[in-house]
Amino acid sequence: MDQKIVAFQEALDRFCQSRGFEWWKAVEVYRAQVYEVRRPTKVFMYVKQNANRPRWWGIGKNIYAKLRSLKQPWSMVLLIGHGESGYALSSTEVSAMISGLSYNDHDYIVKEKDATEGFPFSTFDAIFQHLLL
Repeated sequence: MDQKIVAFQEALDRFCQSRGFEWWKAVEVYRAQVYEVRRPTKVFMYVKQNANRPRWWGIGKNIYAKLRSLKQPWSMVLLIGHGESGYALSSTEVSAMISGLSYNDHDYIVKEKDATEGFPFSTFDAIFQHLLL
């Protein structure tokens, strides 16, 4: 698992413990995780890392289909660089942009210009407050 994903997971654990929320890894995929948080309702976060330039992230077609089929809310959290910054897109925002995204053999490609349509954050705590409270 990527170092930044590990840092995100450790911060998620501290945030959830301090509020009495439960969380676990729902799905582990290459350079990404899907976390489920109960607060008391379920929320899913698809978390993807990319430290390269130009910045882009892939969301697998199968993962996207699984997320879309959920009855609970979900978000795509795109981590950038080596700090705690990134973008978060709601399921509605992802679904609205998916038809316009390029696609390779496995993934829809989300470029940074697409990601900026979402919620920008500079700390993990900020994104947890935005998505979980």
